[in-house]
Amino acid sequence: MSRDFFDEHPPVECALLAVDGALVKGSPILSSRLRLVGAGALGAACVKALSDGYVEIELTEKAKPDLLSFCRLQGLTDQVLALELPPDCPPGLRRHFAETLALALAHGPWGENAQTESLGLCDALTGLPGRMLLFDRLHRTIAHARRNDELFVLLIIDLDRFKEVNERWGQDAGDRVLRIVAERFAAALRSTDSLARMGGDVFAAIAEGLMFGDDVEPVVQKLRGALASPISLAGEALHLGATIGMALFPASGEDAEALYRAAETALRQAKEKHRGGLVIFEPGIGAGG
Repeated sequence: MSRDFFDEHPPVECALLAVDGALVKGSPILSSRLRLVGAGALGAACVKALSDGYVEIELTEKAKPDLLSFCRLQGLTDQVLALELPPDCPPGLRRHFAETLALALAHGPWGENAQTESLGLCDALTGLPGRMLLFDRLHRTIAHARRNDELFVLLIIDLDRFKEVNERWGQDAGDRVLRIVAERFAAALRSTDSLARMGGDVFAAIAEGLMFGDDVEPVVQKLRGALASPISLAGEALHLGATIGMALFPASGEDAEALYRAAETALRQAKEKHRGGLVIFEPGIGAGG
C-alpha cells in the first residue's frame, strides 16, 4: 500500500496494524493515539477483526471517548485496517463505511492487490456499499457460517411506489428519499448485518448469525418498520412500502452467486403475485409461471 495515502491527509484517520497490534504505518494523528492503547487490546482487536471481519473498541482519552474500528483487508491475512470514524457517522453505517474503505485500499490503485475494476464498490448517492462489496461480504459470510454451523439470509428489497416520486417531485426528491431510506434501513439492522444499494430503488441486506430460519422474522419486521413513518416531500406525506425476496443459506444456494440469483427469483415472484409481501426462495418457484 502506498505510504502517501496514510501520510498525506487521508479522508479519515487510519492505520495499518499487524496481527499482534504492532503499528505498520498510519496517519500521524491516529498513530500517535494508538500508542496510548495497550498492545494486548490492539492485538485482541486485530485477531477478532481477522476472524469476524469487523470489530469496534472504545478509545478513552481525557474526558472524550472515541470509537475505533478494526476491519479485515480482503486478500491480506497479516494486517488489519484501524480507523477513527467521523463523529457524525450514523451507528448503522459504521461497519459499511469501514468495509468500503478497506476494500478500496485492497483493490484501489494504491493497493497491493491493485485492480483496474472498482465499479460497484460504493454507492455515491447513499454512501452504502454497492454490488462488488455486497458480494465480497457474501463470500465472507458464507465462510463464517460454514465454520460456525450457522444460517444467514440474503434479502433483496424493492421499494413500492417509488416510481411516482421521480415522476411527481423530480429526481432530486427521489435522491433525497433514497438517502432517507438508506439511513432508516441501516438504523434498523443489527451491527452484524450488512446493507447495500444495488441500484435504482433496490437494496440488499445480509442478516447473519441465525440459528433457525424463523430468526429472520424480526429483521424483516424492522425493515418494514423503517418505512412505517411517512417521508415529507413538499409538505406532503409519502408512504412507501417494500417487496422482499429472500434466500436462505445453505438451503437456497451454497455460493454467493447462487444465493443472489435465488433472492432475485423470489423478488420477481413477490412482485408478480405478492406486491408488498415477502417470498422465500424455494426450488421451482418462478419456473413455468
